[in-house]
Amino acid sequence: MWLFLFAVLPLAVCGVYAAVRSVRPNALIGAYPLLAFYGLVVGAAVCFVGFFFIYSADTVADSVQRQALPYLLYRELLPLLAYAFFALVSRDGAVYVSRAAFPILGGFYTAYLPYYVFSSVVFDSGFGLFCVPLMTLCFICGVSACARFAGMLYARRTSYRGNAGALAVRLCVCMVFFVWLCIVPAYVWGLYLTAMYTSAWQLWAALYCVITPAVCAFSLSDRCKTFAAAAKTAEISAV
Repeated sequence: MWLFLFAVLPLAVCGVYAAVRSVRPNALIGAYPLLAFYGLVVGAAVCFVGFFFIYSADTVADSVQRQALPYLLYRELLPLLAYAFFALVSRDGAVYVSRAAFPILGGFYTAYLPYYVFSSVVFDSGFGLFCVPLMTLCFICGVSACARFAGMLYARRTSYRGNAGALAVRLCVCMVFFVWLCIVPAYVWGLYLTAMYTSAWQLWAALYCVITPAVCAFSLSDRCKTFAAAAKTAEISAV
């Protein structure tokens, strides 16, 4: 019953590592296990501090916002700090740093996801054991897609000189998607705790788990087309 909760993120991290290593090797592959281990260690440290030094408990209130805000702060923005710290101290390029989002967040949530599920009131429900891990995986994939998209825009920023409007539109779309990634899971969490017997949280969870992978897939295909066009242009120039 708990297998999905414990296995979904490690399998996702290992699966992405195997897929990228076999399809398109790059400079990140050698550091991928270290980045995942860094996220795992930070996540375990946060769990240790939270378990021994911080008392926190979910209280079922009438306000969805009261339930959603702690989830947003401690269960989404806090893990993002682990990646933000790496991005700040890393001396690597923007593209490399953007590709590190998935292994770092995947490693972090491998330790942190079971902890916050079992320390909450949803630990023995299908919502906590299946819906929350699935939304968390979608969240990680979405943040990784946003980071990669932003890294690509930064790396190709010189090509947008004289066309600042196109760059601004792309950045706004990326930010809107990032807000969607953060707000909807917190809102679903709040809906479940305040109105678990209604179908509202199920609808929003289903929309999140369908729309987020679809946007990530579209972003991936768009990046592949961009890189293919750039490679073709470079090949023509070389000839």
